[in-house]
Amino acid sequence: MKNPSTKVLNQALAMRAEDKPWAEVLAATGLNYSQAWLFCERTNLSEDMDLSEAFQTSPGSTVTAARAEGNSWGLIAVRCNVPESRVRSEFAKATGNKSQGIRIGKGGRFYYGDQDLYQDVLNPTGTLIPVGADHETARGCAADQRIMRLDMDELKNLAADLGIAIKGQTKVTLAKKIRAALAK
Repeated sequence: MKNPSTKVLNQALAMRAEDKPWAEVLAATGLNYSQAWLFCERTNLSEDMDLSEAFQTSPGSTVTAARAEGNSWGLIAVRCNVPESRVRSEFAKATGNKSQGIRIGKGGRFYYGDQDLYQDVLNPTGTLIPVGADHETARGCAADQRIMRLDMDELKNLAADLGIAIKGQTKVTLAKKIRAALAK
């Protein structure tokens, strides 16, 4: 619905307060999910959840901390009182990583349409992908992140299978050597 009235938005809010399912709320009001959800979240935002002042002072660290707490991009946008696109761009500036490709366990589309970025130990979190990386680089990041999540014994076994010397190697060095050997 384009430009919903306050009356319609309040109807959605009242229905959700009665624990009505989203499908019922949307059918009764003519709103789409985003409109109804945003209005309900903003209206019900408690003072302790409001991050708008913190965002004005330090947007990147505010967004990064909120994401680390497990908040969705949409909820962070509501808490900061800015559009989701701004939240995502501040995250990218602060971390050097894309906001796409990572999850907080609630699913969503596969970035690049590639489920490999979410398989095995990368499920449900996804792959952390640097800003500017292309699809091929993202797949390399996924491989690196899978290797880094192995414990030291698993790394040593994999390195031994690949003929890589393991004596005196740190986990990071061993992981890099494994990645290089697998890339050949």
